[in-house]
Amino acid sequence: MKSGDMIEWTYKHSGELVRKDETLWSSTEERFVPIGGEAVHFLVLINDETYSWLNENGLFHARVDDPVAGPGYESALVVVPRTRAK
Repeated sequence: MKSGDMIEWTYKHSGELVRKDETLWSSTEERFVPIGGEAVHFLVLINDETYSWLNENGLFHARVDDPVAGPGYESALVVVPRTRAK
């Protein structure tokens, strides 16, 4: 992945696209941020420490070690971004 890529968020254990209402805890923003499976995400920045992405809900930032999905389903689901298939 590189800045400028379209990305999608997946569950690491299965590789499946995250649910449409999924969130990710961002320690940078100190809140849950949207990573929903139906949204289009544009990767603004990626480095060894952080991701920054833009979607229809705004610009979001998270650390690469902030991989846990939001509450409401299984606990401690690990999520990862991947380049979106064209």
